[in-house]
Amino acid sequence: MKHIFSVIATILLVLPASVFAETRAIIAEGEYIMGDGETPAVAEERAQKEAVRHASEKAGAFVKSYTKVKNMALQEDVIEVIANHSMKITVLEKKRTMMGDAVKFYSKIKAVVTTEEIEANLERVQKESNIIDMYKRLIDEYSRQTKEMVELKKKLSVAEGEDKKTILGKIAAEENLFKANLLFEKGMKAKEYFKSEDALEAFTGAIALNPMFADAYAARSDAYSEIYQSKKAIDDINKAIEIDPKTPDFYAVRAMTYPGCSDSYRKVCKADAGAEENMVGDLKCREIKPDDCKKALNDIGKAIQLKPKNPYYYLMRAVLYLQAEMDDRAIEEFAKVITMSSNLSEEWPLSLVMAYVSRAGLAEKKGDKYAAIADLTSAITVITNSKYYNEKLRKLSNILREARSKKYTDKQMEAVIAKEYNIDPKNENELKRLRFRADNLLYVFGLYIARSDVYINMGLKEKADRDIKTACEQYWFEEICKDLEKDTKKPAGKPTKKKQ
Repeated sequence: MKHIFSVIATILLVLPASVFAETRAIIAEGEYIMGDGETPAVAEERAQKEAVRHASEKAGAFVKSYTKVKNMALQEDVIEVIANHSMKITVLEKKRTMMGDAVKFYSKIKAVVTTEEIEANLERVQKESNIIDMYKRLIDEYSRQTKEMVELKKKLSVAEGEDKKTILGKIAAEENLFKANLLFEKGMKAKEYFKSEDALEAFTGAIALNPMFADAYAARSDAYSEIYQSKKAIDDINKAIEIDPKTPDFYAVRAMTYPGCSDSYRKVCKADAGAEENMVGDLKCREIKPDDCKKALNDIGKAIQLKPKNPYYYLMRAVLYLQAEMDDRAIEEFAKVITMSSNLSEEWPLSLVMAYVSRAGLAEKKGDKYAAIADLTSAITVITNSKYYNEKLRKLSNILREARSKKYTDKQMEAVIAKEYNIDPKNENELKRLRFRADNLLYVFGLYIARSDVYINMGLKEKADRDIKTACEQYWFEEICKDLEKDTKKPAGKPTKKKQ
């Protein structure tokens, strides 16, 4: 059988329109009156932004009703973020009309919101909780700019001489800030779609227009880290913190930016005695400071101090302790993550599962196999009881298993997918989400395999066999599953006695 995603991609091209996600089309209008000192291009963007704001309010009502049906109680700021990011905007009409000495700009748009986009952004918000705070800062800045422009126009109407020149200069400066915000949003969208060069170009443009744009520096730092440009990443996040030292996410970003506290550093720079000239990203090993882990731990500690109820910060600190080979401290942090995350209502409880899995690895390292089994079992229980697993992953798992067992043709696979999924075949982002779900199925597969490995080491062959079978039912890899089946047929070791 062909690789499953090449089959899925082919089939989606012929799916009928009737299987698409539920769609809501919103028509919205916006106006903006341009005064002295303003440019037509920015005035036109302001009119469109006003239309988008009106559309976002209506989209928010749709998001709220949809999530309510799914028994999800979301805060208003979360609904606002999801609504704004779920809209696909088409400009229907633009026009300008004279109003005395001023020009009125008009924009009419259509915003399309689908349940599939809502689901995707729900997933994104859960994975990137910092996006809510960042978006709120952006909206607050747009609001400030709108109020400031109203005040400047009032002052300009009665100003003369040097006062008038000063106010015109302020209007031009506010236009630059507005354009910087637009570029920042463009960069975040490019980053979401893994277009690193486009994202970097947009963030750089935003910074050029607004050199005090802390979020743009932080976003560009993250983009540089993704392409292993550590020097530039550190410079940018340092600048973000210099501008805004009270945003916890900036410290969290910097904590994970230091190259000397990473797996890559340990693998590349400690590989042999002559590793000084080896490269980690854009840095040679000899350029990396040995106290990076200490700096990283200080930064994540600052983030926790500013926002003490964020379990992901504690998870990051636990990982940093592991990198610094401080296993006992890591275990303490994982325990905190487990306590905090157990009280959260998450569709995909990744922080909780990662804490259990990481602590299981430390337990096995210390020789406590029963503790490792207990934590891996907890991770499996949490993830297989989650909404995301039962509403999303189980469907895909069933499709893949049925396709393998019955050796489906493309047409048969088409019928199964059409029944289980609502997908627009022309939307590459929806195909990416299918691949993302497959990656998450692979994660579930890995949990069972990890527990089977511990069982094998304990001499508990029957339990290991059962986990391997379950893993391969979740996500079948022809070669891997067959090899694992062969491994479990080897003579088992002597069963481990449980500690008293």
